[in-house]
Amino acid sequence: MMYNLFHIRQTIKTIILLTFISNVGFAQQTNKTASTIIKKWGEVDIKPDYRGDEARFYAYVGSNFTRIDSEDGKIKATFVIEKDGCLSNIEIVENEAGVLSGKELIRVLERCYSWKPGYHEGVPVRVAHSVKMTLQ
Repeated sequence: MMYNLFHIRQTIKTIILLTFISNVGFAQQTNKTASTIIKKWGEVDIKPDYRGDEARFYAYVGSNFTRIDSEDGKIKATFVIEKDGCLSNIEIVENEAGVLSGKELIRVLERCYSWKPGYHEGVPVRVAHSVKMTLQ
């Protein structure tokens, strides 16, 4: 009888421990997934804001971009506006104007002032955005 009671207690302790470990692992995985979600521009309730006007953003890019290549063409960059307003994941996805012009656009975006973040359901979220330039 004593052996069975001891065995039952050990089994219960093991089950409780495994339940705790699996719940902690699940909670960490859920938080990690939630922090990596990137919303599209049209999916958010409040869109990210660059100093009150997106035209100011384009003015900033235009005035800080130094033309290096002599080729004409379009350049498109995508990026993520983070929850704190800074830009990340900056990538050139279309480039007809030369490699150096693409690198210059990345440089300008990396030095961009912070945005006010986007919000979805009252919570700041990461939001995907893009910018297009035409060099002539």
